[in-house]
Amino acid sequence: KRVPYTEIDWVAYMQEVTTYQNGERDYINIRGDTGPLVYPAGFLYLYGFFKDIATRSIDTTDPTGLGGSTSPEAIRIIQWVFVVLYVINSAVVLMLYNAVLQRM
Repeated sequence: KRVPYTEIDWVAYMQEVTTYQNGERDYINIRGDTGPLVYPAGFLYLYGFFKDIATRSIDTTDPTGLGGSTSPEAIRIIQWVFVVLYVINSAVVLMLYNAVLQRM
């Protein structure tokens, strides 16, 4: 059976990022459905950037107040972003392995 999409923590991440983008700076008050924010500030910057990419070309009216970042269109866009990052990471690792093997 094919499962087209399984939401793990994306909604919680977008809740945390949106809270931060709305001006909250106290970690105790930055929360998502999965609990309080436990990642460092770099996470908020990176996922804020992902949110901007995902919502740049879609309708951002959203009854959840998350700016459309949890819509199917935004999730599809960000899935492709993660695919590209995965391929780039794999290519870099393979190039490093190749460079090490050539020195042996």
